[in-house]
Amino acid sequence: EPIIRPVDIVPLLRDVVLVFKQTLAAKTVSIELDLPPDFPLVEIDQTLLTQALLNVLSNAAEAAGTLSRPALIRVSLVSDRNEVRILISDNGCGVPDNLVEQIFHAFITTKPNGTGTGLNLARQIALAHGGDLVYMGSSEPWSAVFAFILRASPKLLDVD
Repeated sequence: EPIIRPVDIVPLLRDVVLVFKQTLAAKTVSIELDLPPDFPLVEIDQTLLTQALLNVLSNAAEAAGTLSRPALIRVSLVSDRNEVRILISDNGCGVPDNLVEQIFHAFITTKPNGTGTGLNLARQIALAHGGDLVYMGSSEPWSAVFAFILRASPKLLDVD
């Protein structure tokens, strides 16, 4: 069970990216952040969400690193009255059409040495927060876009 607390998500995302940049998977990838300067607090389990974000970033880096063009990942943040979305986009090989419906199932992988647990675990963490992790497809110049959808707290968003 997640231990939910109000968290300032913008510094958290910056910290997660800094940690990720130290990993072997990130060595050949450029990561850009598209984060608003001010953002309301979000009610999450910081440790669990960090793990989920690192799993998706790792997959994005591996996918982007498979091509000959410069590998790029973007982490962005948007919200509305009902939800907060953390978007992780990459310009890699994309998700094969025949696996789109299965990518969040346990032990499904496109990697020769993959275990198929990263996206499944990340989605379980999002679901435990009352949200979801979804594959949004592609959107130029991104070949894959994943969105962590977290329910926004009206109290934290200052919405009546």
